[in-house]
Amino acid sequence: MGIARSLPLVLTLALTHLTLLPWLALAVTTPSHFTIRVENRREGRVEVITEGKTLEVGRVIIPLTEVNPNGFTASRWGRPGAVVATAVNAIHILVRTDPESGKGVVFSLLSQNYLSVSEQTYQSYLNKSASIITTIEGGKSIFGGAYAPLVGSRVKLSRAGKVGELPSDYRPQPGDVILIEVERPAPLIASLEFENRFGGLITLCPPHRLTRWFEQGQRGVSPPEEALALIRRLISLLPPGSEWLAERRCFLVGEVLRPVVGVGRFLGTQYAGVGRIRANHPGVIDISTSPYGKIGGFQIIPADHAMSPEMWTARELTQWMVVGPPHPLAGDLKGKPPLFFGFLYPSYPAVEESPDALAYFLSRFRVEAKIDGSWRRLPEVVGRDDRALRGVEAIRILFPLEVSGWAKLDRGENQS
Repeated sequence: MGIARSLPLVLTLALTHLTLLPWLALAVTTPSHFTIRVENRREGRVEVITEGKTLEVGRVIIPLTEVNPNGFTASRWGRPGAVVATAVNAIHILVRTDPESGKGVVFSLLSQNYLSVSEQTYQSYLNKSASIITTIEGGKSIFGGAYAPLVGSRVKLSRAGKVGELPSDYRPQPGDVILIEVERPAPLIASLEFENRFGGLITLCPPHRLTRWFEQGQRGVSPPEEALALIRRLISLLPPGSEWLAERRCFLVGEVLRPVVGVGRFLGTQYAGVGRIRANHPGVIDISTSPYGKIGGFQIIPADHAMSPEMWTARELTQWMVVGPPHPLAGDLKGKPPLFFGFLYPSYPAVEESPDALAYFLSRFRVEAKIDGSWRRLPEVVGRDDRALRGVEAIRILFPLEVSGWAKLDRGENQS
């Protein structure tokens, strides 16, 4: 199905919040499991392996020579031996957390855009000597394209023909092969909604089919066994203190402690479009309000990270939404699903990365704003504007239609 021939249908689907249509499972296929393979040497290949096929997506310009014992603050809340940040211009991997300093020991994969960037003037985390710089452009392929990993994607090491877990004392060597195993989560979430006010509710809405099964179970009607497995999986991932809001048909998963009002110059947003996720790590959801090539966006951060010493700006300025758990004594949300682990990732595949027009539009995250009671496209704002979002009543993150997962469910298979 070509883009042009199916444009009316595509636009209808892209502009309507369709959380699930069973027949889409036959129409759209997106990779639900794949491996990113990176050869740590000059001109080493960067490949994606999926469904038995290997696709070269780039090359290594500068290989990794060391790890950085002074990772960014939120890296310490990640899972060792896994991706700790996924972004449109970088992927950061946590080797371990240093027990003495409490900091994460990390290394990175970077887009080619960093070649001309100075560490001294870059106003975000950057350590080139602890990085593999690739030929891949920001916003494409493994950096926010069709093959971006998630926070928590496991990382393995292949050395001298042997594959194993990334060791906690990892020291890079020429010829190492880094393997990032990416598995998209089961289709448990249709949207996340943040009421943009002090004390606003944060709700997780499951797909329609899962909601119907959950409601049937509450009425004493047993859903299919495979549906029970998904419901149990979803409930196990909810923060402590979460509850089902029957009138909304969603789960309460958090509270907005401070609404977002402004937009700022967050680096990396120039590689994402308006209403796209720029980055996710244990302490941030970074959202772009600017078109590709320009800078502008805002961030959603957990309360504990807002109290980090370097985050004083989040306590004084307007460009951050600060969020907390659904109950004040339930523990902070940092590094936990569904906001800061395992579900969100930058996803804006290019036309050539999608098998057909439907996949092109429906395999992307989309961020919307509620203004004057209606959901609409996130306002386009470039640069810094301390009051650009003052009329926004709520923020909604619409998840991709990962219908490949529903296809498995229809066949009675469970996707973890």
